[in-house]
Amino acid sequence: VVERFLPEHHDDCYWLRTWIFLGDIDVLAVRSASGPVIIADNITSKEFVTPDIPASLRARRRELGFDYGKFDFGMVNGEAVLYDANRTPTHRTLTEDERSWQSGVLAEGLESFLVN
Repeated sequence: VVERFLPEHHDDCYWLRTWIFLGDIDVLAVRSASGPVIIADNITSKEFVTPDIPASLRARRRELGFDYGKFDFGMVNGEAVLYDANRTPTHRTLTEDERSWQSGVLAEGLESFLVN
């Protein structure tokens, strides 16, 4: 499938939002770069922000049946544009401290799978 690429752009940089989730726990990172294709080698900034996940992406997650995974997306003209949905997220762009923090936060999502 080929679709038109719609990158998120602010001032003089491009943004990529990465939503990682496990059960009912979410982590959202925003990365920026000077070019529209953002990869580990060209990231100029990275910030973890309060997860404000659009309802359309939450619905897509339910449709795809994801309990754990990562969605890369952008916000373009007020709408979420999904670039990638992955059941096996990697953590290449995270430092060891960030990886440890993120894993600890996501581990809380395991509780949503426990049966009382």
